[in-house]
Amino acid sequence: MILKKKHSLINVAYYGGFFNPIHKDHMQIIKKLFHKYKFQKIFVVLSKNNNLKQQQMTNVHNQHRLNMLRLALEKYKFVKIITLELEENNFFSYTSNTLKILKEKYSSYRFSIVVGEDHLLNLEK
Repeated sequence: MILKKKHSLINVAYYGGFFNPIHKDHMQIIKKLFHKYKFQKIFVVLSKNNNLKQQQMTNVHNQHRLNMLRLALEKYKFVKIITLELEENNFFSYTSNTLKILKEKYSSYRFSIVVGEDHLLNLEK
């Protein structure tokens, strides 16, 4: 009898946001997700817009926010910056669409969505 080796899924925190700018509270959350909650990877997903403020940002601003993220997170090997939402043609990007793409690309990952207090308080909107 041949037994197949059971593969466990990699636990990934999906932490999306506008990050304008990334600040110490974002950094504390990222570190806590890894060290305290034991996520193996943190996907920081940079959104194109802030749905709560409904303000449009130009590509220059998007690139600046991306550069700030890269500088702030470059030493954390467990963090991957995801820019899928910046690449979409639509003004609004949706977590469900991004998550679907990521699940297809990273089939051995189990994603948990992390939201900030500002979004948590406005989930019904």
